[in-house]
Amino acid sequence: MMRTLAAISVFGLTATAPELAAALHPLPAPMRAAAGVISLDPQGMPRTLRASSNGMVCFLAPGSDSLYDARCYQHQFIVVVERQFQLIAAHVQSDSVRTRIEAEIRAGRIVLPAQPTAGYRCLGPRRAYLAATDSAGAGIRCWQSIHLPFRTARELGVIDESQLPDTLHDADQPFVMGSGTYWAHIMITHP
Repeated sequence: MMRTLAAISVFGLTATAPELAAALHPLPAPMRAAAGVISLDPQGMPRTLRASSNGMVCFLAPGSDSLYDARCYQHQFIVVVERQFQLIAAHVQSDSVRTRIEAEIRAGRIVLPAQPTAGYRCLGPRRAYLAATDSAGAGIRCWQSIHLPFRTARELGVIDESQLPDTLHDADQPFVMGSGTYWAHIMITHP
């Protein structure tokens, strides 16, 4: 049974019901009530605000006050996402993050799921997310991803991002990002 949360105090901050809704927004509406919500502290360490009963975990990515970046992943894959934020918080150069994570995967410190996992994300200017109606206004892009670590676009029978003629988020068909890496995923964008 899910409990209703009016406000939760974490790291001296209060997460209100609208803030929880903002984190859950990328998910399809039928999945939101059972999804978990975490907060990432300044070191990228997760703290549970609400436990998941459907395997999905959502959060608002730390960053600038002007950016709305809500993400949801299946719990088996979120460890990779959390590790990325931890390395970024430790000021690891962005081109070294992938190398470090791949080394941790090879060493067995990060265990990737054996099956495909889903991700959902909405990104854009914070002012475009309308908390009062839990809706995304102009400027916010939302998409889904199916993560298939170390698979290639060729293996999956889907075009690679390098084959797209225009910007990634204007693609009118699914495509693979991160082909052959731990971050390989099929992107499903919306017009």
